[in-house]
Amino acid sequence: MKISNFIRVYIFFIVLVFGEELSDTQIQHHLNILNGNSSECLMHRFYTNSGWVRIEGEVGRNGIDGLYYKVENNTIKEVLVSESKWNKSRLGRSGKNRHIKQMSKEWILKALDELQKYKPLPQYKIIQRLVKSNQYRARLFKVLPID
Repeated sequence: MKISNFIRVYIFFIVLVFGEELSDTQIQHHLNILNGNSSECLMHRFYTNSGWVRIEGEVGRNGIDGLYYKVENNTIKEVLVSESKWNKSRLGRSGKNRHIKQMSKEWILKALDELQKYKPLPQYKIIQRLVKSNQYRARLFKVLPID
């Protein structure tokens, strides 16, 4: 497998920051984070260029990767919840006994509750009401590597 110059620079930066040689596992972990973040950036650009308004969907690194809405007559009319995944990454599970599947309605509502606690914006209440009444779209945004 070829390593691009960008990845070489990134690995050099990681080694520089941590001040030590990293194991292959540690390097792969950092590359996975980089790839995941790149996937999210592509997703945000795709949806915002398609007319969606982006609103923060995460508290820290947890929550909804992509939370978007469309406005009509100064009212939120459409909601899009999107999760970005890189390569073979899969949707996860959370909650007690890991019974809540990522992107399920229950998971989305739980994430919206956390967002409202973190940052009580009026848009979150409206989005939550629309999700509760099944007036939303849920999409998986998958980015695959090309050799």
